[in-house]
Amino acid sequence: MIELIKLRWKKYFLGSIILIVVDLGQLIVPIIIATIIDKIAKFEITLRELFNYFLILILIALVVAFLRFFWRFFIVGAAREIERDLRKKIYEHVLKLHVGYFDENKTGDIMAKATNDLEAIRMALSMGVVSLSDAIIYTSFSVIAMFLISYKLTLISIIPLILLAPISFVLGRIIEKKFRKVQDTFGDLSEKARETLEGINVVKAYTREDEFSRNFKKISLNYLKANMDLARTWGLYEPTIRVLAGISIIIVLCFGGYWVIKGEITIGKITAFFAYLNMLIWPMLAIGWSINLFQRGTASYKRVIELLNEKPEIFSKPNSYKGSMIGNIKFSNLTFYYDNKKVLDNVSFEIKSGQKVGIIGRIGSGKSTILKILIRLYNPPKNSVFIDGIDINDWDLFTLRNEIAYVPQESYLFSTTIRENILIGNPNANDKEIWEALELADIKKDIEKLPYGLDTIIGERGITLSGGQKQRLALARALIRKPKILLLDDTLSAVDNETENNILMNLQKYMKDKTVIIVSHKISAVMDCDFIIVLENGKIIEFGTHEELMKLGGFYYNTYSMQKYGTEIYSS
Repeated sequence: MIELIKLRWKKYFLGSIILIVVDLGQLIVPIIIATIIDKIAKFEITLRELFNYFLILILIALVVAFLRFFWRFFIVGAAREIERDLRKKIYEHVLKLHVGYFDENKTGDIMAKATNDLEAIRMALSMGVVSLSDAIIYTSFSVIAMFLISYKLTLISIIPLILLAPISFVLGRIIEKKFRKVQDTFGDLSEKARETLEGINVVKAYTREDEFSRNFKKISLNYLKANMDLARTWGLYEPTIRVLAGISIIIVLCFGGYWVIKGEITIGKITAFFAYLNMLIWPMLAIGWSINLFQRGTASYKRVIELLNEKPEIFSKPNSYKGSMIGNIKFSNLTFYYDNKKVLDNVSFEIKSGQKVGIIGRIGSGKSTILKILIRLYNPPKNSVFIDGIDINDWDLFTLRNEIAYVPQESYLFSTTIRENILIGNPNANDKEIWEALELADIKKDIEKLPYGLDTIIGERGITLSGGQKQRLALARALIRKPKILLLDDTLSAVDNETENNILMNLQKYMKDKTVIIVSHKISAVMDCDFIIVLENGKIIEFGTHEELMKLGGFYYNTYSMQKYGTEIYSS
């Protein structure tokens, strides 16, 4: 973590200088007290001198108290700034990572790295640095002062303290490993809490509160066990220090008392010696505490670095294409694997700008994967997918995604206002454009009925809206981009037939010269497209217009017949 301190070295330097002054001020006090005691013992002090010494001690206390604010301001402030910068860096880096990373890693663990781990790093870089600096200054000055008082007594008294170094080293290594386990367990705990809260409706609907409570209790118990295991290790340190310090005090009491009786050392000096020996107890504890903080911080920093070292798999190449987009799409013998599983198998088709294309198929047939490849949430093999004749991997990522609007299966809305959710699609849009997009998505009337209109806060994930309303808001967010290519992934699954027909008619007019790909399980959503692709196990098994596919009498025909029959039964 030295590289982090270097980023704010000026503040650490100023804070350290002030800390040295503060510590030296405190370390002078025993010398003054020793002088007062010796003078009192010899009856060599006047009331005036005693009062002067009293004023000096008061002045030292005031200066120390005043300067304490400034070392905290510089050192703790620098640590806070480093924490802020790291959190910003993590957030920006996470936004650049490929989708696959989030499929493989728990959200709770990522959140723990951005919160709990950063707190451990901050503590190491603030109180860890302070306690270590304190320990070095106190130890150095105290030992020097003790040598000046009596080198023989110093050599004898520090013998038990020599054992401190190996004990600190061994315990420090153990603490780092155990704290890493604590942080990993905290990540599991955070993930379970997040997952439960997001799925609270399902938990309640299926009356699984007790089961989820038991599971959470089990993970919470693991977290407690990991913390208790760490506490037991850390708990060994302070008693060990107290024992070693106690032995040193007994040694000083015996030998020091003997030399006072012999007249080899004064009462004032032995008092100062005891004071400095007691001062050594704090550095020993501080060293242990700082080792604990640094080992925790190091373990957390390694976890954070692991995240920051994750290389984004999807990015813009140097000199990538940044020109305008027309909307021509070509898939050429695309075979795509995800997690070593073949998802698309030798898929080929071509879409001209302005065409409307439908894709249907069973769940897991690869429909959504085609759309995700087109916005490069996944990278296809080279020379397999082209837009306007340019390999999709050669497009500038920002340019590509800025010209394409994608509405995923899950209509994710943010816990803010309707206006701000729509403006994610186009931050520069005005209210007129927002209402136009809402009208195209056939949700304008619903929004007008709300008491606050566009400024209505829709709650976390749009919890105050129905499934159909959320889908239509997500569609409006896409349409306000005025894209060259519109990708709809089962976007109309939660709307009724009348609303679906209204939206499809609006899209026919609005996207007249634009490319549209509609993925759906409902034949009614794709039957008017220029052509329809039928997927099965990642392969194209049927291809053509609605009329052509009906004549084939295959998967498409059977699906249409079942859906039509179901609609007729429902209507009757």
